[in-house]
Amino acid sequence: MMKAWIVEDRFDEWVTLVHAKTTGKAKVEVASWFGSDFLSLNAKRLPGLDDKPITYQNALDAGFQYTTDELGDEFTPEYQFINDCNCDICKGIKNEN
Repeated sequence: MMKAWIVEDRFDEWVTLVHAKTTGKAKVEVASWFGSDFLSLNAKRLPGLDDKPITYQNALDAGFQYTTDELGDEFTPEYQFINDCNCDICKGIKNEN
């Protein structure tokens, strides 16, 4: 089973979604993508996305709320959604597009 995680950088104030087996693996994966300091990252579970591709709609259905500075507390439009996850589940949907 691939667990879904919300990974946030405490200092740069951004978040991303990722699949990984453990908290540590989620943080290592994100740190390698963005060149972030592993110790500045926090990861918390988003079980509603376990074993599901990370898409805008799946994330909303799982209870994740997207916000941006420009839109305040409003959801970001789907066209602004970026899937950073490189797991096999998410690679499948990326190859379809």
